[in-house]
Order: sequence, then structure tokens, then C-alpha cells
Amino acid sequence: TILSFIVLFTLLPAPAFAFSLVPCGSSEYPDPCQFRHLIILIIRLINYLISTAAIVAMYYILLSGFNLITALGDPEKIKKNKLGITHAVVGFAIVILAFVFVNLLVNGIFGRPDAARNWWSPGCIYDITNTAGCPVGAGGS
Repeated sequence: TILSFIVLFTLLPAPAFAFSLVPCGSSEYPDPCQFRHLIILIIRLINYLISTAAIVAMYYILLSGFNLITALGDPEKIKKNKLGITHAVVGFAIVILAFVFVNLLVNGIFGRPDAARNWWSPGCIYDITNTAGCPVGAGGS
């Protein structure tokens, strides 16, 4: 078990070197950093946090579901685990609805009617070489 943790934590940082949060100011991207790069950083961090919230919600749903199955008819444990599933689903729904609300607000204030506002798309956020349909600076340009 200890060996598997050592291997896991040794290999865990490897994917971090393959992705740059901001496409500027490095040897790979020699362009100087601008305000738009700060916006790209914020967008990527928000998408990362939403992904993390989804993983945490799935963990709590699975944990509560497993504990619900192994409750052996104890009404107190059943009630507690049903409440845990409810809290995980409602919490993740709040995170998603907050993202949608802020996204609609930002697009309503700063959006252009003739522009495709898909900056939240995983193709624009995680694939930094994809420039098709992405705002200037969100892809590899």
C-alpha cells in the first residue's frame, strides 16, 4: 500500500507539466502577459473547480449509497445516508446553477450578439491548441 502511494504521488505531478494555465510569459509562449491572459486563467480555474466539485459530489453520493446499502435496516443510518445523498446532489446543483447564473450575467453585460460565446467549452479551455470557435487568446493563438 505504501509503495502504491509513493508511485501515485511521484507520477501525479507529471500531467501538470503538460498543461499551461496561462498561454504567456514562458519559453513555450514568449508573448508578454496581458489582461486577457488573466481572464483565461480565471476561466480555467473555474472549470477546474467545477470539475473538482463534480468529483466530490460523486464521492459523497457513492459513499452515502454504500453506507445506505450496508445500514442493515437501521432507521437512523438510513435517514442519515439519504440526507447525505440529498445534500451532495443539492450542493452540486447549487454550484452548477451559480456557474450558469454568472455565465449568463457576464454574457449579458459583456457579450456581443454576433459572437459565439463558448469560452466555457472544454475545447477552448483544456485544449490550448484549439482555436476553432474560441475567443482570441483562449486557444493556441
